[in-house]
Amino acid sequence: MNKATFRIPAPLLEELRQRSRQEGRSINAVAIDALRLGLGSDVMNPDLHEVLGPLVVKPATSGYTAGDVDRGLAGVSDHARNLWEAFEWTRGER
Repeated sequence: MNKATFRIPAPLLEELRQRSRQEGRSINAVAIDALRLGLGSDVMNPDLHEVLGPLVVKPATSGYTAGDVDRGLAGVSDHARNLWEAFEWTRGER
């Protein structure tokens, strides 16, 4: 990958920073996606698409938070919750 320097208006830079924070991705990744879309290309790198093929549906649109998982598990049965806790234990998270 090559390096390049761009001079962009401050409001546009702030939009890139906000999107980067919202998606939990680097500002470079967000800027590259924006450039690809603006140039009429797919967001995904063609080389990456060739390797991953149908495994990749779309790029991430938000960052992961553990609170999201906890909220999602709130309505899960006790049996399923025990399985989840066992899974966390095997990964060494508890």
